Amino acid sequence: MRTDNLLERCRLGEEEAFDELVLKYQKKIFNAAYRILGNYEDAADVSQETFIRAYKGLKRFRGECSLSTWLHQILFNLCKTRLRILKKNRSMEACLLNDPIRSNGEELPREIASSNTTPDLEVEQGELQASIQRAIDSLPEEHRAAVILRHIGGFSYEEIGVITNSSLEAIKSRLHRARLLLREELKEWI
Repeated sequence: MRTDNLLERCRLGEEEAFDELVLKYQKKIFNAAYRILGNYEDAADVSQETFIRAYKGLKRFRGECSLSTWLHQILFNLCKTRLRILKKNRSMEACLLNDPIRSNGEELPREIASSNTTPDLEVEQGELQASIQRAIDSLPEEHRAAVILRHIGGFSYEEIGVITNSSLEAIKSRLHRARLLLREELKEWI
């Protein structure tokens, strides 16, 4: 079903339409939250809150950006708030890129096993993934968010600007600086 039609039905108060909207975007929203927060329970809470806020704010959605961008903007703001709370209450837990994503309590594999890899190659790939994740985690928050939204979420610079409430120039600058920092941090692998 087209998003425009789905949105219109949601605005008219059709609960089934909102259920369809949640089903359409829940995995993408959860995965983005998990990448930012690094914790399954926090990501689930923030994802649910994203849809609650979207439901309450649907009548105010003007369509100046895509529905996906709007949902990610809500999510990003909730994640920023959650990160501030987490920093005050406890030290952050590291999230590795190769940590499994869970669906209904079941772990989902991140990649298809290859029959032509050697144990040495698998160890090296694991070390590389861990190094990349540590490098991403070491970035300043705004740079890390831009990298995650661009390279993991697949958003355009303009969409990242809307989501983070930043100018296009700021996004380009953050991504450029983040790439320089990542290149320096990962120089042994390059």
